[in-house]
This record gives sequence, C-alpha cells and structure tokens, in this order.
Amino acid sequence: MSYLIIIDSNQARSTEITKKCQKSLPKIKIYRCLSRDMKTYECFYYQSDSEFFKPSPLPVEPAKLALWHYRDDDKGYKPTISTEISVGFGGLGRESNSNFAYHILSKLDVDNVATVLTNEKIRELWDWACDPSRSENSLPSLIRWFDPALIALQLLCQGYLEVYDNPIVNPKHRDLVNTRDWWLCPFNTIEDLQRYFTHYTKIPNNPIGELIEVIQQSDRSIVANEQKLRQICLQCLKV
Repeated sequence: MSYLIIIDSNQARSTEITKKCQKSLPKIKIYRCLSRDMKTYECFYYQSDSEFFKPSPLPVEPAKLALWHYRDDDKGYKPTISTEISVGFGGLGRESNSNFAYHILSKLDVDNVATVLTNEKIRELWDWACDPSRSENSLPSLIRWFDPALIALQLLCQGYLEVYDNPIVNPKHRDLVNTRDWWLCPFNTIEDLQRYFTHYTKIPNNPIGELIEVIQQSDRSIVANEQKLRQICLQCLKV
C-alpha cells in the first residue's frame, strides 16, 4: 500500500497541506504527524470528509513520500518512521539541511499552501516518487535536489569563470585553475570525483559528465581545453 505522510507540528499549516494533498490525490492514503508537547507525536489518518481519525498508527511498510517540516526533524520521531522519499520544507535558510536531499522550493505557510501546492505540482511530485526509474535529472518542478558535491562543483565552476573572464587576473592564477589538482581539491582523486557523479556521466551530452572528461584528459594541465572548459562551466551552473 502506498501512502503519504505530512510531518509538521504547526497544526493549522499541516491541516492545510493535508487537505490540499488529499484533494490532489484522492485515492492515496494520507497521514499527518504532529507534536503538542514537542516530545511525543500523534499520528492522524485523514479521510476525504475532512476528518482526522486518531489514534492511527502508521502502516508497517514505508511511506512512499513524506513532507517533513525542518523543525520537526530533531524531535526524536525520525527513527520510528520509515520513508522512501523525504522532502523538507519550511524555508528560513534551512534548505541546506543535510538530512534532506530534496526540498520544496517555496516557503510554505497557512496562507500560501494553495498557491504553492497546486494540484498539478502535487500529482507530479507523487508520480515521480512512485517511479522506480526516478532521477535527480528529472525533478518535479515543486522541489530541488541539494547535493553537497554538486554545490562544490558549481562553486569551482564559478571560481573558474571569475578567473578566466577577468582581464586583470594574474596569469599564474589562470594557469592554476587550469590544472587538474585545482579542480580535484574537494574530491582528492579522479575516482572520488567519479563516485559522486556516476549518474551524470551516464547521461549523454550532460555538462557534468563532459567536465569530468576534460579533467581526465591531462595529468597536470588542461589549458589546451580552456575555451571548452569555460563553456562547460556555464552549462554546469544551470544544472
């Protein structure tokens, strides 16, 4: 049985989110978890007549999808719940929370749930979560994937472009960013770099895969490919 769970101790907001998800996914079972004392949680099963039934223990199998408010991540409930895909939400700069690979792009509050969680976006997210072949390269429009390795690679691309496109930069600095060692500084080795981005290298014409290929082409310097590297960096920043 597939089901969706909303984990949010703001009762008004979690109610609005649950209602919206039920309207978009009328055939999917939906549960809501909230804490009244910030120590223990209650779980409610939501019915189409807008009623919450309790107590409602969660099914034994993992939730297909969980929408998880950031502040509810540290209250001791996580070890007792199993989910296949967890999506964090809440804003306030918590989008980089390492406990969540996926994040709802817009901040959710009681007043904007209906405009952010449109029927189309919720169904798109659910279909993606249920797809065994889902990929970070075809994310639903509602969420974004945050990968520390990807962020590091994009920062390297930004640094390279800053040096390459700046006419007053010391030539030695330009030579430095054209070395393999500079590109590998967060990853240590080519093998380490490949391990983080294996799924990208399997996609034809993907800029991250192309970037790795250019870095591999020389033991010490990639100056001969600097114009190509510049174009790839621009593309990588759009991933």
